[in-house]
Amino acid sequence: MRDIVLLLSMFLLPGLVVAQIDVKNSSLKKTKREVEVRFDFKTTKADLKSRYRMTLIPYLLHGTDTAWLSPVTVYGPIKYKRERQERFLVDRTRWTLEEGEMLRGDSMTYRVVIPYERWMRVASLQMDRKVDGCGCDCYDGSQEIVGETPIYIAPVPVVTETKDVPGKYEVKEAAKRWTFKEKEMKVIFQVGRTELQPDRYGNQKVLDEIMAGVEKLRGMEKYQFSGVEINGFASPEGGLELNTRLGQKRAERLQEYIQSQMPDLTSDDFILINGVEN
Repeated sequence: MRDIVLLLSMFLLPGLVVAQIDVKNSSLKKTKREVEVRFDFKTTKADLKSRYRMTLIPYLLHGTDTAWLSPVTVYGPIKYKRERQERFLVDRTRWTLEEGEMLRGDSMTYRVVIPYERWMRVASLQMDRKVDGCGCDCYDGSQEIVGETPIYIAPVPVVTETKDVPGKYEVKEAAKRWTFKEKEMKVIFQVGRTELQPDRYGNQKVLDEIMAGVEKLRGMEKYQFSGVEINGFASPEGGLELNTRLGQKRAERLQEYIQSQMPDLTSDDFILINGVEN
């Protein structure tokens, strides 16, 4: 009877958990509608073994909101040589490192600009590490570069004290809002409808008064015409969703009528208010 000897071989891959990447001069800065992320870093033998490649993926984080930034690929010396050889055998071209790629031991100033979003008012800067090579494709941990920090800081208004100069200014007439003393200028709509009907409910007379009032206001030398405010309403009958839609559409129909009579008025000259039910 033969003796069967089983040989169990255990292969241990080199440890992939590395020390924290040395990062310096990190900053998060908002400029207008963008956020600039910047930091300097350098990799060493302690960070990456020669036969491996490491991908660094920075990201902004606040709660559950995340913005992933452009990655950086770091090559160990042997991994870089093998990559060049393999690419040369494929297409006979000499491959060189491109933007966002570097050799172990080199330094890099990382800078990226992304659109600002409201959740970024306060955020931290984190960085994931992923290592691959020698048959391993492993997540290698994460590190915090900048803790929770305010990115958006509300500006403090600068108040300059001024002194009155008696006699320099003369107030001739105080500005006032245009009001109709006798009655409100109301345009009536059919129940549940949004079509403006000038020939019903005495609407034509009211529309003429509106147009005359707007024309008069625009022609006044002492005042500057700032716009037309239209309030749209619906009667309480029916559901709230329907009445909300009616109030908005009725205000829009009156705006369209006024613009048809005065084509030089633009949408910026109107303020539409949905009063919903009245």
